[in-house]
Amino acid sequence: MRLNHKTILITGANRGIGRALAEALAKQPVNLLLGMRDPKSYQPIEQGQATSIKPIRLDLSSLETIQRDLKAAGDQIHEVDVLINNAGQFVAGPLEDQDLKKMADMVQSNLTGLMQLTAELLPVIRKRKGKIVNNASIVGYVWLPFDATYSATKAGVVAFSEALRRELTHTGVSVLHLVTPTIATDMLKDIQAIYPNGTKPVQPDVWAHRVVKAIEADKTMLTPGGTTGFARILSQGPRFLIDLVARQIKHP
Repeated sequence: MRLNHKTILITGANRGIGRALAEALAKQPVNLLLGMRDPKSYQPIEQGQATSIKPIRLDLSSLETIQRDLKAAGDQIHEVDVLINNAGQFVAGPLEDQDLKKMADMVQSNLTGLMQLTAELLPVIRKRKGKIVNNASIVGYVWLPFDATYSATKAGVVAFSEALRRELTHTGVSVLHLVTPTIATDMLKDIQAIYPNGTKPVQPDVWAHRVVKAIEADKTMLTPGGTTGFARILSQGPRFLIDLVARQIKHP
């Protein structure tokens, strides 16, 4: 896909991977809509070659907030060529210790809200023969102890992405899902509290650059490579291989 003059909506664009994606895409002649819960907190990024950069309120906490924010976003929302579903939350730890309200909020943000937003924007994207990019995770494939709920949301994103890709085969709309590795963002400290001996994190700008290249190359999946990528391959083989890894993880 040629990105020139495309309108790209990124959710969760005010920090972490979302902000890194915004910075990488701003180097191209595109129109950026940066979705975030609080646009007042937006710290401007360098415009680069971007034709326009507009932060918009986009709260995925319910269908009502999604519909409200899309309606308030203005005419540009009807010009979206590429939707990057990046926003998400992280809740982990022993299941019985998890805050059930936070768990429900995470499911809404990571999975339900992602699907609702995609459904709302699909008629626009279909008309423009655009692209949907979903930020899944390596934990959508590799299911480890103390990560049951977060893994469930990301496995759901994988399933949704693959089923939707097949559903849209003859429409001109393509779907890319990202098997995102551990990224050095604000979320990292929470991840390391659960997995202190996890893999070395990837810098956000490095991953963002790879995502942009994957969009341009019309890939349907972007995998992390290295040991993390090998773990994804193992996850699709005999379950006992992941069980061997899981047995080494102790109660946090």
